[in-house]
Amino acid sequence: MRLLVTFEKVATALSSTRAAAELAYAQSSVTSQIRALGSSLGTELPRARL
Repeated sequence: MRLLVTFEKVATALSSTRAAAELAYAQSSVTSQIRALGSSLGTELPRARL
């Protein structure tokens, strides 16, 4: 569930950096979570601008 919440925040913020700030996560953690979600779905998800 955490991965989906992070993905939704990145999608609405249009920035992994802004999403990280809103979630109080390190930007690298957000990036890792998005990659993990893509891996679990068997695809590469689009990258947000940093």
